[in-house]
Amino acid sequence: MADTSTDNLNEGLFQLLFEKSPGSLLVKADAPRFTIAAVSDAYLQITSVQREDVVGNGFFEVFPDTGDDPNDENTARKVFTKVIETGVKIDVPVYRFDIQDTVTKKLSEHYWSCSNIPIHCSEGKVAYILNTVVDITGEVKAKQAAIESENRLLMAADATGIAF
Repeated sequence: MADTSTDNLNEGLFQLLFEKSPGSLLVKADAPRFTIAAVSDAYLQITSVQREDVVGNGFFEVFPDTGDDPNDENTARKVFTKVIETGVKIDVPVYRFDIQDTVTKKLSEHYWSCSNIPIHCSEGKVAYILNTVVDITGEVKAKQAAIESENRLLMAADATGIAF
């Protein structure tokens, strides 16, 4: 017979450690719903959502899949499905998902980098996906600004006949 006090402690310890982890979301591999089983405090903070609005809901109920580009292999739905099918980790270095400001309710442009790690059950099937995200908006916008600045400099040099 299992010692339930130890099981509860382990579950409680897991919950505490997970909630304090950086930008993590634990998603059940129950496609197409992808039920959110746990969410870290950091994930809640960077995505401006509340735990009670996330845990127990389907991933796309909380974070709607825009599906604008059918050729985009980096949509969450396609990545989650591929993790389940292949059983291997899939990283997405840069993708855009805008966040609604909690005060103004306006969407603000955000860029993310994420890792999707399969968690296998005892039968070897993927039971969960650990989705870990990092907000890289600052880096992406800085790179965009640098490219724009370089382009303006090159146009000015071309207009004045100065060669680089």
